Amino acid sequence: MNRKLEAKILREIRRRALERSDRLQQKTQKWQAIQHTLDALHQVTGLPRHELEVIADEASLSFEASREEFFSIKNQILMAASILGFSIISVWLLLTL
Repeated sequence: MNRKLEAKILREIRRRALERSDRLQQKTQKWQAIQHTLDALHQVTGLPRHELEVIADEASLSFEASREEFFSIKNQILMAASILGFSIISVWLLLTL
């Protein structure tokens, strides 16, 4: 039994290490893509690098905020209520015409 437990622990360690390695690699690739984009924009627009980095941070924050708001329970309830209300009004209009 002890050997089985040790084997499970080793498999879990390997799995977690590989997952973390993948996340770090994806994060590095994302960072490099942003840097290349900022370099290209600097050459094309002539805007200072610092200003482009501020724009990139603002864009990133706005997308994260909208993504977080999409998954909020309040917004999901509002969306479901809107769809339900639209459906009820549509059926009512079809039946009355």
